[in-house]
Amino acid sequence: MCPEIVIGSLHIDSTNLFHLIGSVGLLIYCLFTRKRYNISKPMAVFYSVVLVLAGLIEFKIMGEIQSILIKLVSDGQIELGPSRRIIGVLIFQPVFIYLLSRFTGDKFRKIADFIAAGTLICFVFGKIACFMDGCCYGFPDPNGLYSAEYKGLVFPVQLYESLSTIPVVILLTVLLSKKINLRKGCLFPIASIGYSIVRIFWEN
Repeated sequence: MCPEIVIGSLHIDSTNLFHLIGSVGLLIYCLFTRKRYNISKPMAVFYSVVLVLAGLIEFKIMGEIQSILIKLVSDGQIELGPSRRIIGVLIFQPVFIYLLSRFTGDKFRKIADFIAAGTLICFVFGKIACFMDGCCYGFPDPNGLYSAEYKGLVFPVQLYESLSTIPVVILLTVLLSKKINLRKGCLFPIASIGYSIVRIFWEN
């Protein structure tokens, strides 16, 4: 685990770095696929930036919800403190997409489809950020990787989740083909289901 990357006198927060890489990946992907949705370059950039910023809020909201619930069920014995949960993006992103659709006049389903694969690209790098930070580690594993948080070897669940999300992005890209007559608005739910299956498999 490496929460900070040091290059000479330069100190870079690895979490912020990989979140930035994921955001750039989302933007590039959306610029390449925008014509499929008849979205202009400025609007593609606008949607990408706004929904990335929304995602940063969404996983903090989910972290707060989880912290409150754990505190409640443990009768106040367990307090997580500030935390972030990437799954919050899948839960709250449709709300932000709906608000965007009302603001821009574009259809909700169109924006949701447009941003679906890019969102999972952010997840690929977001889980690497988790690994570098040392949070969300798996079970103790003698064949695993060292965790400074656990102070021992653990199963690197974040890396497996990151790698396994890539095929879901590829599937979503294949489904963009004009030869596949998919109902509008299906891609975001498919992305959510695909990532959830990956996460449930590795978390368990």
